[in-house]
Amino acid sequence: MGNKAHTAVIEPTQAKGLLSSVSLETLAGHFQLARGTTARQGTELSKTSFCGHMASYMNGDSWPKLMLERLFQVADLSNSGTALSFDDYVALLFVMGPSGSTKQRMSLLFRIYDFEAGGYVSKKSLQKMLVINTGLDSVSTSSWKVGVTKYDPSKDIVVETREKLHKAELSSMADVMVESAMAFYDQDKDGKLNYEEFLNFAADSLEIATLLETMEKPTRLDSPWAGLTTDKSDSKGM
Repeated sequence: MGNKAHTAVIEPTQAKGLLSSVSLETLAGHFQLARGTTARQGTELSKTSFCGHMASYMNGDSWPKLMLERLFQVADLSNSGTALSFDDYVALLFVMGPSGSTKQRMSLLFRIYDFEAGGYVSKKSLQKMLVINTGLDSVSTSSWKVGVTKYDPSKDIVVETREKLHKAELSSMADVMVESAMAFYDQDKDGKLNYEEFLNFAADSLEIATLLETMEKPTRLDSPWAGLTTDKSDSKGM
């Protein structure tokens, strides 16, 4: 899903310097727990273990497997493709938790959407994210039942029905949605969304609002990033 390493939202050394000692100890415990009891002395968290670890704390509807893999790729600052260092783990969760700012979390989401790690969201990247967000990537059959609202004139009521749409029809709908989004939000008409254009797109996106909320307000209070604290007020301005 992309071979180039992303830039850091916040450098690991800076994140570690801003977090309280208690927060760092908490993250170290979660990191070790995620690695498993058979790797007590290791220094890296495998991609598989990371995705399983995060899946236990995040809503699967908003963060399916492919989204968690994107989160891993963005967090993998060394571009190993296979594992995260503890420093990279800290830098990621710093941003996701109350120690980070909304601006930092939006920067993280921008990187998730930027598959090429080029500093912009291409049409191809937007198509990939739409497929992931709608669950179209998991459709294995030739058709998919979707909810449809229709007006029944004989009863003068609006009814909810479920109809089958073929995968090709769903793909065509996704293409139209992407083309419409690019036409509206790509203000400089260069065929891609820069960060400012992405922010305008994000402001109208329910999916991005949901992703942001799941980071800011995790449903589980024991999530690794939920209680992170820092006394450094300058972290909020990043």
